[in-house]
Amino acid sequence: MGVSFPGESSEYRAARDTHLSRLRLQALGAAGELEVTVAAASADKARSQVDLRRSQLAYCGVNAPFTGAIARLRVKSAESVNLSQPLVDVVNPASLKAQMFVPASWVAWLRPGTPLTINVAETGQSFKAKVSKLNARVDGVSQQLELEARIDKTAGRLLPGMVGSAVFEQPAKK
Repeated sequence: MGVSFPGESSEYRAARDTHLSRLRLQALGAAGELEVTVAAASADKARSQVDLRRSQLAYCGVNAPFTGAIARLRVKSAESVNLSQPLVDVVNPASLKAQMFVPASWVAWLRPGTPLTINVAETGQSFKAKVSKLNARVDGVSQQLELEARIDKTAGRLLPGMVGSAVFEQPAKK
């Protein structure tokens, strides 16, 4: 029996061992040239299948664009996926943001950089944040403006999906 190496298939090992035994038999005069050639071709074919599988596996690695935590798995192990299909949701704990809706009338004083405090009911904690982005359009039905705020790095426990209330620091009226 031959020696196996990591990553080899059982088909390849069987074909390789058959080829080696045919070579030994040929040396003893019990196998012809054709049998040895066919066994060598079978071993080469099986080896190419191993190489193909290795090259396909090289495309199966997934690297996150940043260090973070997995918030949700979108596929199961060994599941086939389409190109560009999301596999996981990764949350960057160093760059948390909040999404909220505010009255459209606030556009008169609300600007990127406006400070606010987010109070999270589930934990009883408060987090400092600053407005980072204002939507360019007001919702016609609700007359609300969507905005994002970057949450300052915090020692508290804040997880994606938590709900809270925002308290804005309005500028002093002139």
